[in-house]
Order: sequence, then structure tokens, then C-alpha cells
Amino acid sequence: LPAITVSAMRRSLPRIGIGDLAAGEQYSYASNLVATSYRAVAAKRLGLLELGVGAGRTDFGADASIVFVHPVTGTTEPPIAFGVKDSRVTGFVDAGLAAGAFHLIGELGIQRGKDLGLVTTFDGNDPRQQRVYGSIGIRFGF
Repeated sequence: LPAITVSAMRRSLPRIGIGDLAAGEQYSYASNLVATSYRAVAAKRLGLLELGVGAGRTDFGADASIVFVHPVTGTTEPPIAFGVKDSRVTGFVDAGLAAGAFHLIGELGIQRGKDLGLVTTFDGNDPRQQRVYGSIGIRFGF
């Protein structure tokens, strides 16, 4: 029978700030980031070969705020606070070789794109496009 694995992982970055109004800069921006990922994998071992297929979802969230100096009046505007939420779905295949305590494992996947309705575009980065990703790992067991 195949092995079925379900996992959840939560990662976060502390609040990071850019800009300092007291030092004469025109704006101050701060944000944090939290990502929660859920994955399900079905895997089977056939001799030295390990194969798996899975799907996952990652939910992203951030709280941000910006304060800026009005370019015409020179007065500091009230802080603007906002939240950002997004999610992405991914599918992937895993393959590996297991020889005793040594395991060589690789993953190839695709993350679905999504239109975020951004008013700003970034050269070479369209969030509506799918993203292909891969990884390789080596594990030694004792």
C-alpha cells in the first residue's frame, strides 16, 4: 500500500520597516508576513526507488502600514494600515533513490498563477503565470 502523508507548516517573518520620517525621509513602511502551508502526499517505495505525488495549498497573510510626508504641504499624513491575503495551489511529483542510510530525493512541481489585481507591474514577474519549481535533497539516516 502507498504511504499517505498530510502536513501543515507555519512560517513567519517579523515586522520589517523601511524608511525613517524622523531622519528626513519622505515615507516609512512596515510589514510582517505569515505563510501557512498544507500538503498531502501519496508515496510508494519499489525496491531502491521511491515515488510520490501530491498537492498543496499555501495561505499568505500580512499586516502593513505606511506613513508619508505629503509632497505639496510637507505635513505628515496619518498612517494607512492594511492587510494582504493571498493563497496559492501547487501540485508536485517526488522521486528518490534509497540505498541503506543514503537517500537522494528530488521534487518537481508547479504552482498555479493568480490575478492579484495589482495596479503596479513588475518587469519579468507576472503573478498570473504559473511557476515551475524543483528541489534536490540528500539525507543520511543513522
